[in-house]
Amino acid sequence: MKEDRWNIRTLESAEKKWVNIFAKLLWINVSLAFILLGCKGEDVEHTKLVQPTVVKQWIGIPSIPMMTSIKPSEKRNVVIYLVPHADDEVLTFGVPIRNDLQQKKEVYVLLLSKGELSQARDVVNGYYDHESNHPYMAGKVQWCRFHQRLHIPSAEGYSPLSVEEFGQARIKEFIQATAALGVPKENTYVYQLKHGYFGNTPLVLIINDWLKRFPNATFVTMSEIDVQRDHAPVGKVLNRLHQQKVVKFKRNYASVATRMKYRHLKDQYPSISLIHKKDVHYILKAIDVYRAWEPHKGRFGLGYHSVETQFEFLKKNMDTLLLPH
Repeated sequence: MKEDRWNIRTLESAEKKWVNIFAKLLWINVSLAFILLGCKGEDVEHTKLVQPTVVKQWIGIPSIPMMTSIKPSEKRNVVIYLVPHADDEVLTFGVPIRNDLQQKKEVYVLLLSKGELSQARDVVNGYYDHESNHPYMAGKVQWCRFHQRLHIPSAEGYSPLSVEEFGQARIKEFIQATAALGVPKENTYVYQLKHGYFGNTPLVLIINDWLKRFPNATFVTMSEIDVQRDHAPVGKVLNRLHQQKVVKFKRNYASVATRMKYRHLKDQYPSISLIHKKDVHYILKAIDVYRAWEPHKGRFGLGYHSVETQFEFLKKNMDTLLLPH
């Protein structure tokens, strides 16, 4: 009898086990059927769920400050400078900005990136770290050619700059330099595109935002043959929009880095000098912003720590080259 009862219980247990397995399989099949059927008619709803994330990513490039206070105008005297990094507004555009201001044009200067990956941070900190543009060199010291010494922040009265702090310090220099050039503070805007890869879509969106307010504005940036990886893409996007007749008026200038590498450009393209020689004072004052070394006051001379030779080139020549593309 005991053996019979054990066999019955074993059979009942096995039967329940298989019933549970069958039920789970049935539930899985039914769920898959609903999913497959739902996919046919839910494509639009699925797109609606995904789209806000994409749109948020694209629109997530607001300017600082916001553009809400800008008064739209169809006048031709508006000039909008697209500046990839802090110091480009002086090195490449200092001369034309002063000329535009002298001609009573309404000048806007847009900084596209904080330029947080510049090697100048390693120089000021005195060493590479894992946030550096070359993280594989973390722990190695970085000599300062500008001051001809190794910076030791603790001994010089400041803390090493994080990537975020460095980016903010560059923005601070940019704002001070544009003010030194004579650009009204309310006409200075800052974006935060990814340093090293701006992407075409954000650039197009930024330009279109400004076109909505100033459809007849002249847009100014670097040339598409520029040697710097963030400079050339801005020139290419602007040139393409101009070819498509989206942008009516534009100008392209050769950066100092490009001029220093391709010396022959000066023999091929027009050199633009200051209309008023006294405006040299404005440019020298803006250059001084990028040279000032007062770390205890938050002034780190980041421009000179990055591209000292380019600033000296500008001081010697005081002009810029206008290129066709």
